[in-house]
Amino acid sequence: MGGRSLGLIVVVSWYILSFYSLTLFVETELYINALGELPLALWYAEPLLQTTYLTIAIFVGSIVFRNASMYDAYWSVVPLIFVLDQLFNETVHVREYLLIGVVSLWGIRLTLNWIYTWPGLLHQDWRYTMLAQKSKWLYPVVNFTGIHLFPTLIVYVAFIPGLHVFHDVEPENVVPLDIIAAALGLLAVTLQLTADAQMHRFRKHNKGKVLNTGLWKWSRHPNYLGEVLMWTSVFLFGLANGATIWPFILCPLAMLLMFVFISIPMMEKRQSSKPGWSEYVKQAGLLLPKKF
Repeated sequence: MGGRSLGLIVVVSWYILSFYSLTLFVETELYINALGELPLALWYAEPLLQTTYLTIAIFVGSIVFRNASMYDAYWSVVPLIFVLDQLFNETVHVREYLLIGVVSLWGIRLTLNWIYTWPGLLHQDWRYTMLAQKSKWLYPVVNFTGIHLFPTLIVYVAFIPGLHVFHDVEPENVVPLDIIAAALGLLAVTLQLTADAQMHRFRKHNKGKVLNTGLWKWSRHPNYLGEVLMWTSVFLFGLANGATIWPFILCPLAMLLMFVFISIPMMEKRQSSKPGWSEYVKQAGLLLPKKF
């Protein structure tokens, strides 16, 4: 089960099965009743309920195959499928096309990068293994809440401005902020694509060393910077569509806080043992450059 090809077949098949089961779930009385119980407008509540269901389905897959990395593709695949599904709406307006384009480019790039770097089902992300070792008998709870549910909720919150766009968009109301949002989204994807390419080339011949050239010379986490910029782009599309700064600013801020206080500290603790790391920290900023 450890081969890359076989592993990819298993993961893709499980995701397809999960999405298919969702189509059956939305027809049940349980789903309809749960939707009515949520204290949110329907256009907020339905995506939340559906993504939570999919998270549970993927979590079950992680238990079946004993690998929490079954979830890793979820981050990019679910938003990608959601926006592409909007193309089948009766009417799609310019702002929606721009948002769909940005999220699609981001989702395709991230999914392809996951496929390129994923070794197979015998491999599990080191962070998940560390959590399993620390939590011991509590790991099933940590696995579901920390590895699966929490990131799902963060992505959902970050995408709320996008839900605002798809819910109520004015056909003739494309404004300069839409262009700024689209440009920022393209910049984010380009930044991530460039950072990935530089890291892939470096790792081929420099195992155990610190990458301090290219984008990585200026930022210790240019990939995360691109992620924050992408969700800021979604936020700006929401503003262009009439969303208010408060409380919608909390949407991209939630993503930023997760990276700054959870993801990045875990990564940097692991990297700190590499030779030259302390000098690198003095040179490069956490996300933004210290100087140009």
